Amino acid sequence: MTTPTTTPDMSGTQDMSKRQGLITVNDLNYVLEPDLSVATNKTHKKHFFQSSSYDPGQQGICILNSGADYIDTRRSFLSFTFTATATTGTTYTLGALGTACNLIKNITISTRSGDELCRITDYNTLQHMMLPMTYDEEWFQTTGQLMGYNNRLQQGTGAAADAVSQRFIIPMYVLSPLFAYGRLMPAMLMSGMRIEIEWEDAIKPFFATATGATTVRDLTGDGQLLTPKISDPYFSLASVQLSDSIQRALNELSATNGLEVVYCDWERTTANNSNNLDTVNIEVRKSCSRALKAFARVRATGGDDANNTPMVDARKDSFRAELQFPVTEYQWQLGSLYFPQQPVKAATAQDCGIESYAHVLEAVDKFHGDAEQPFIGLRGGGDFHGSQFSSQVANTADPYTLAFVTNVNGASTIGTYASYMLDSHVIGVTLERSTMFNLAGVPVNNSRVLALRAKLQTSTSGEVKNSDGTAITTATHRKIDVFLKYVKLARVFLNNVEVEQ
Repeated sequence: MTTPTTTPDMSGTQDMSKRQGLITVNDLNYVLEPDLSVATNKTHKKHFFQSSSYDPGQQGICILNSGADYIDTRRSFLSFTFTATATTGTTYTLGALGTACNLIKNITISTRSGDELCRITDYNTLQHMMLPMTYDEEWFQTTGQLMGYNNRLQQGTGAAADAVSQRFIIPMYVLSPLFAYGRLMPAMLMSGMRIEIEWEDAIKPFFATATGATTVRDLTGDGQLLTPKISDPYFSLASVQLSDSIQRALNELSATNGLEVVYCDWERTTANNSNNLDTVNIEVRKSCSRALKAFARVRATGGDDANNTPMVDARKDSFRAELQFPVTEYQWQLGSLYFPQQPVKAATAQDCGIESYAHVLEAVDKFHGDAEQPFIGLRGGGDFHGSQFSSQVANTADPYTLAFVTNVNGASTIGTYASYMLDSHVIGVTLERSTMFNLAGVPVNNSRVLALRAKLQTSTSGEVKNSDGTAITTATHRKIDVFLKYVKLARVFLNNVEVEQ
């Protein structure tokens, strides 16, 4: 006799599965999330420089002694105190878009074995160009104020010279794209890392004003800061201790294949235009396998009709762009490729600047509507670009004051200071082949150079030089800086690091 087989009823299980799926989709799971962290501890640890104080122009060196800790450089920072003595009634600011980055000239980062990871030349110029194009107003009003944005450095008010000190904090992701890496930095890379910072001279980072002077440029002598010092510098690193098993697994990977850290670096190319030529051709000959972006800025470095004497650094904002957009036509070329295919040109420099602003927004990935917008606008933006800075350097003969910049060249309104059209322009290009994938760059080498060709106005729009506020309308000194952003790869092994680009 055969026993009949019965099929189990799965309808109840299927219904339960459907109900659980609906609960999950509607986010109605009320359970304690499991602890998936592999970190046993996280805290900030200080790493001090080799000296407790530095004079402007000196080189500060910090060798990180992080041991087996993995470092979250996105939450770490550089901290230091700037101390100086100013003559009575003199106020020093860092400029309309200036930060403590003005104080740093060059940065070099290398491994414990001496392999160079990153080198940024003219770091302060680069950050003056890129920070306002990268971050929005909220960032400047919060993190930016830690860096000295929108703040007077000091003001002498006593009968004699006053000594004032101020603490600055610069996030590590601002110091170098290496530190903007999206993961914890391996202990094998950070332990023994050497960070060299060359401090800028005493005058160039600041824009000086004098109470009761004919103009803000009318300073005692050359406006030299007295006994300036960078003191008590250190790095505060967010240090993470991983569990033994995870550290062992990462060490095994590092010992065999190596841990690959992909990051970006900057290469600077500069050209001086001392004969007031209206045609510029700058070639970037950096060899790299993936070039991503390039940015250029034209600066008026001073000079007058008589002897072309450059302006004193203390009497101007050394990093801002030339007053009013000076380019009437430009185009980037890489081998047989052109960016854009037809040159950007217009009958006037102002019209050319409008299209240039659109291209630089696209280059910094801000043109699409989903991105946070940059701090600087085409003709202005932010309350700091108005009365606040004007009250700090209140003089109608100076380009930074509201009365001057809203009435440039007669009745035409160009824009407020710290606006793209007036004094913060950047000519940008993106070389990436696709926006769908990160780091889709193109190669640059000696046979395939990146070139910027541009036509400039034959005269600058004026920089105040003389103590009576006389504007120089035909200055013959110009400087063009081009910064190329490209990809690097650091392959981290237990005992050494290999760097490729």
